[in-house]
Amino acid sequence: MLVCAAVVTPFAGYGLSGQRADENLLSVQGGKGLLSVQAKEKKTDNKTDMKSVQTFGYQLMEQYLSQENPVLSPVSAYVMLGMAGNGAKGATKKEFEKVLGSDMLSVSESIMNTLPQEKEGAQLAIANSAWMDNLFTPQKKWLGTAKKQFQSDVFQTDLDTAAAKNKINQWVSNRTSKLIPKLLEEKLDKNTRLALVNALYFHADWKQQFAPEVTGEADFKLDDGTIVKADMMHATMYGCGYFKNKKAEGVVLPYKDSSFAFAAIKPSGGESIRDWYHSVSAAELAAFAADSKTQDVKLSLPKFEARCRMKLNNSLKKIGIKKAFDAEKADFSLIGKSKENLYLSFVLQEAVISVAEEGTEAAAATMGAMSGSGMPMEMPSVDFDRSFLYMIVDMESGAPLFLGILDQPQA
Repeated sequence: MLVCAAVVTPFAGYGLSGQRADENLLSVQGGKGLLSVQAKEKKTDNKTDMKSVQTFGYQLMEQYLSQENPVLSPVSAYVMLGMAGNGAKGATKKEFEKVLGSDMLSVSESIMNTLPQEKEGAQLAIANSAWMDNLFTPQKKWLGTAKKQFQSDVFQTDLDTAAAKNKINQWVSNRTSKLIPKLLEEKLDKNTRLALVNALYFHADWKQQFAPEVTGEADFKLDDGTIVKADMMHATMYGCGYFKNKKAEGVVLPYKDSSFAFAAIKPSGGESIRDWYHSVSAAELAAFAADSKTQDVKLSLPKFEARCRMKLNNSLKKIGIKKAFDAEKADFSLIGKSKENLYLSFVLQEAVISVAEEGTEAAAATMGAMSGSGMPMEMPSVDFDRSFLYMIVDMESGAPLFLGILDQPQA
């Protein structure tokens, strides 16, 4: 059984605003003590194509459009599933490759090697860990890849205990600046043989911060036409990326000391954000931010917090990962040996985001368990006073760290 859980929490306006953390846990069910192997980080300047991550994130978000204020971390979920998919075989492997791409290992490695950074104005930390039950024997090749390419910490203990649950929660909490203090609410099932965890933490200040004294209540139109009040941040001359075409209008707000940016996008027409989302492709969504041109805009953007906890099983099945969840058909034999056949039991992601005057802070956790152009002449005015889509993106690689929709600012 494989269980995956992700928590995303971006905050803006709390001291160092612009922080993000993301956790992914994969658990496989199937001695005493705790064995820990610390992985060493490897740096590279190689930039791998992130189109597969963009497409995966787009497809995953499409499954949660019915939820209020949905938010998720494509990067966190991708890396965690990449660790699992690297141990899949046969038809199970092909399904992972269809959804994540045949280059999922090199893409995951590139994410681990190129995205993390630690500067005064921006910090992104990504960490992985593999938690093995004492009744589980990992394949040396898979474990070596986990430690090298995924830079994973490795632990071995009895997983179906309160002590193991507490250790996993503490590992997650430590690597997400306590934004995700309790990834596991209950101890793992007695058949759990392996738990894989990806933790992502992001904290960044806006390159140009909003003045708190001009933040005030303003009207925000919900999709059903209802008008509610939102705390709206304002800037009369904000230097950022701007784009407008027949389909969408948006801004790309850069974070300080980094290539990370916050993109806010709304339909050019009067359609709802969800109807609009179905009308654009993953490539178009990525191009909106990439093709923006830097200029000054008059900007109004809600100050908001959103939290979303979602079970990804059915969504992953709908986009193509099916056999992995089948206790009889799943083939994860390249991960390790267990008396029972290993399969994915559930994938869970929880995300929280907060955007305020100073910047953004975010945390995400994903857990998996296995059992057995030219500038316009006039400065545009951009008001995000109705439902809109937002992303936190690495502008160099195009990697989508977070993807969400704000449709209820008072939630």
